[in-house]
Amino acid sequence: MKYGFNAEKLCINLFYFFNKTSARQKDLFDIEQSLGLEELVLQHHVQSRWLSLVPALQCLLHIKDALKKLLLEELPKQDKKIKENEKYLDVKKGLESKEVAVEIEFLIAVKPLFDEFITKFQKEELMIHLLYPNCEKLLKGVMGRLLKSRAYTDKKGATLKQVDVEKVELQLNIEQFKSMQGMYWNFFCHSFLDLDLI
Repeated sequence: MKYGFNAEKLCINLFYFFNKTSARQKDLFDIEQSLGLEELVLQHHVQSRWLSLVPALQCLLHIKDALKKLLLEELPKQDKKIKENEKYLDVKKGLESKEVAVEIEFLIAVKPLFDEFITKFQKEELMIHLLYPNCEKLLKGVMGRLLKSRAYTDKKGATLKQVDVEKVELQLNIEQFKSMQGMYWNFFCHSFLDLDLI
């Protein structure tokens, strides 16, 4: 199973859970309004179109409080049989999972790395000669979010595949995370300090 699978699954399941019934959508809008949130519709992510994942996850995070209130508090009171519904139980499990919350934050945090890559390769000119070095740069960028630089900086091409990301001594420690800025630090702060992300 690929990392981010559970976050993606939650995103897809939530969309279809609300897409099937206008009454649920109205309940969600009402709760968004009562919480002072912008009324957003969950975005449709399609697995074969991976570029749609992060915008859908960002939308999910924006209305997470409304989703939790409706799905974890209100809906079980209104419909006693909902707890027997497999799709509801799957969504509930995803909303309550700290691991899924970490996946969501991580996927959002690495998005800028992929934006640069995609922008470069959407040009209408011959780019094949730039593909390999840019794939290498992208992989090192992702590794830099998780590992100490000594683990990957002197590696090239196939040797990057040999980096053992499971080795604790190669992973960044909490002090190194503190030195990071922006969304990435926010991601690790919330994840490792066990705050409520979603």
